[in-house]
Amino acid sequence: LQRSGGSILGDKTRMQNLSTRAQAFVRPSPSRGALGGVGQATAEAVALCEAGGLDVVLVETLGTGQAETHVSHLVDCVVLVLPPAGGDELQGIKKGVLETAHLVLVNKADGELFGPAQRALADVASALSLSPSSRHPSCPRALAVSAATGAGVQEAWSVIRRLSKEAHRSGEFDTRRAVQRKMQIWDAVQHSLLHALHSSPLARKEESAVEVLVAESTIPTRIAASKIIEAFYKDVSNLPTAL
Repeated sequence: LQRSGGSILGDKTRMQNLSTRAQAFVRPSPSRGALGGVGQATAEAVALCEAGGLDVVLVETLGTGQAETHVSHLVDCVVLVLPPAGGDELQGIKKGVLETAHLVLVNKADGELFGPAQRALADVASALSLSPSSRHPSCPRALAVSAATGAGVQEAWSVIRRLSKEAHRSGEFDTRRAVQRKMQIWDAVQHSLLHALHSSPLARKEESAVEVLVAESTIPTRIAASKIIEAFYKDVSNLPTAL
């Protein structure tokens, strides 16, 4: 079963101080079931914010998982925020996510969780030492912060600013933006093709038929997928050109 009921204005309720400021614009961007941790229109939303003069745009993903590296197609700096967990909990974080992150922040470093946060920070630093990094050597790759008290937040922002300045100075910023635009083209192509596939009457008819066969273990899923795609090919000439 696949459900995507969306959020209940989560950003507004969690960011009460920020969302009431005239200088800030907070807007949920529902994923609508899209993989990668970000919504299908997030890239356009970011471009619109930049065109409107917003100099800082924060993109929050759905969470940490194998597909969360998709956000690197949209942003200049990837910050991974983790709770005070370590050891076995860190095993759930995919290697690609750590390698993509420019900076890792261990949150809730306050009160009773200060000690666990520091231990988690050491575990994260150890894991990062095993992954390659093209970041500026003077910038730390992991910090402990507290959203409740504000401890470490200013230091984290200073690191992000330094990374941004270094990227502009070295030319990495322009290079990364060019690569991102190319990747966004293919992201849009994949989305359009999936939309066309789901809009195809023949493909949907075949889907209903093969789902029964797969449920009965009559045919494997790969064969079922091939049948749906074959039906789509037959129907594609009748689809509208504007996807």
